Amino acid sequence: MLGMPKVIPPMSELRVRQLDCPKSDDGKLKSKLYNVGGVDGLILQCKPNASKASCSKSWILRANLDGKRKDFGLGSYRNVTLKQARDRAIEYRKLIEQGRNPAELKKAKS
Repeated sequence: MLGMPKVIPPMSELRVRQLDCPKSDDGKLKSKLYNVGGVDGLILQCKPNASKASCSKSWILRANLDGKRKDFGLGSYRNVTLKQARDRAIEYRKLIEQGRNPAELKKAKS
């Protein structure tokens, strides 16, 4: 029997702002995905820049579409607030529930 999915309590804007790339044992930055809650599958992706000196952040919605796990980009942390990311994730979830692929609709609009 499968259990209920883990419910992530929503993080505040302040808490999300504090998230960053963790350091490995040798002091190098490494990638990390943070579930920020508020919308199922809303993730803040933190990964080192090419220089490995700083961390870039972006919003991702992880969802199942046609029986496969997909990651949908919602924008850069610098350009998209937590509220905007949650609103976009809700919109994408509604499209996915209708069997529509948000990435394909986004391409069609471009």
